[in-house]
Amino acid sequence: DIDLISDWLESNFDTGLVTSVLGESLLPKLLASSDSKDWKKAVRLVTAATKIKWVDKRGYSDRKEPKAASKDYWLQKLFEKNSKQLGQKCGLEVAEALAARLEEIFQKEQSDDDLSYIWRPAIEDSPQNTRDDDIKNVLVTALRDVLAETAKVNLEAVNSKVKRFLESRRVLFKRMAFFLMNALYDSMGHLFWEKLSPEFFKSYKWQHEVFRLVKDRFPKFKSEQQAKLLDVLESLQGEWKDGKDQSLWD
Repeated sequence: DIDLISDWLESNFDTGLVTSVLGESLLPKLLASSDSKDWKKAVRLVTAATKIKWVDKRGYSDRKEPKAASKDYWLQKLFEKNSKQLGQKCGLEVAEALAARLEEIFQKEQSDDDLSYIWRPAIEDSPQNTRDDDIKNVLVTALRDVLAETAKVNLEAVNSKVKRFLESRRVLFKRMAFFLMNALYDSMGHLFWEKLSPEFFKSYKWQHEVFRLVKDRFPKFKSEQQAKLLDVLESLQGEWKDGKDQSLWD
């Protein structure tokens, strides 16, 4: 019973074993089914396992930090094993649930979004990412992998999701959009050109993903696209303390 599992995960008992069983046995069984009702149960399981608890932050008497209802480590293992099938069977629903969990964290701690480039330097797997198994990083990696898999079976829907991410006020979601446009450039690169704007290049907060996209895909750009990009870059203007130096530095 999904509700019983949800209640157990919210209890004060150790949830590591429960999450391990979910990831290794129950979730794969549901996703292997041909019955869409079982896929909906899988979404409910993911929603329950990623429920956020706010606990006292170690070393601080007046601060809270987010933790998953399940153990972060076992939640990471759950997604490592099941993200592919989650993406192909119920990817949009799971992506919505994961994005909602991140939004929940950002609403309570705005700095977690503003500073996402610090706690998650790269959306892709990278040695720069030093805390892969804390809840925020687990959610980011799962959202990334689930959407990449969903694009294989429902590209149009993922394109729409990426467009919304680009227009989002959330730094992390913008970064996710740039990452996906790069990773899936052959099927999603057109979005980069449809939305291309000087704003892409004005913030250091998503600079890594934009730089990687341009660097990785520049050889694939058509000559007119390369020219368009160079025009945008040459139009950039910084805000300088001394106005008379602005044209020089630009």
